[in-house]
Amino acid sequence: MDTVRVVRADRGAVLAVPANVPQRPTDQRHPGADQALDTMDAAAPVRVPLDHDGLVPDPDGVRLPPTVGDVLVLDASAPGDQPHVHHLVPRRTALVRDTAGATSREQVLAANVDVVLVVEHLDPDPSLGRVERLLTLAWRSGAQPVVVLTKSDLVPDAASMAAEVASVAPGAPVPRCTPSAWSTGPASTGCGRCCAPGRRSSWSGRRVPASPPWSTPWPGAR
Repeated sequence: MDTVRVVRADRGAVLAVPANVPQRPTDQRHPGADQALDTMDAAAPVRVPLDHDGLVPDPDGVRLPPTVGDVLVLDASAPGDQPHVHHLVPRRTALVRDTAGATSREQVLAANVDVVLVVEHLDPDPSLGRVERLLTLAWRSGAQPVVVLTKSDLVPDAASMAAEVASVAPGAPVPRCTPSAWSTGPASTGCGRCCAPGRRSSWSGRRVPASPPWSTPWPGAR
């Protein structure tokens, strides 16, 4: 069976690219998860239709809505020209937001990310409450949170402002970034080192800078 990684999830289908998912030593139930898709063009996402309910089954048969970052195992023997989802590979991490309303349903915003980048500006003054709320979601995901402070070149005392933000972000790096720092590449800044090639990152917060080529935005980032 072939595997793909979801890059966009819609109601009736997902867009996906070939995935090469390492198998965890403690998880031997899904041998298809470590195979690379060799029947599709790696440069172009492909449309994978979903069942009528818009859900995909996990290995235990529980049907879940797919999200960005999910890894799907496709059934190559399914009839017809379009691929069919066999099952969802168990998520390593999941960025979850509780849905509003009377139910306890959860909305998964992104899956299988290594780093969650919480972006906050220094000009105007940062919102410590917003940083704390987003960090709560990030820590719950199982990924490593990083608070990225932008516009540090526009304030007179960026260091003290960063220290104030760091006081509400224990355990999370708090790098300060500028547009010029991003343009020089991942190895030169604290921001870049957190989302270097090979690490999947997700963005959230305010004043999100232009995404560098080694990272992808979190759906809903603004």
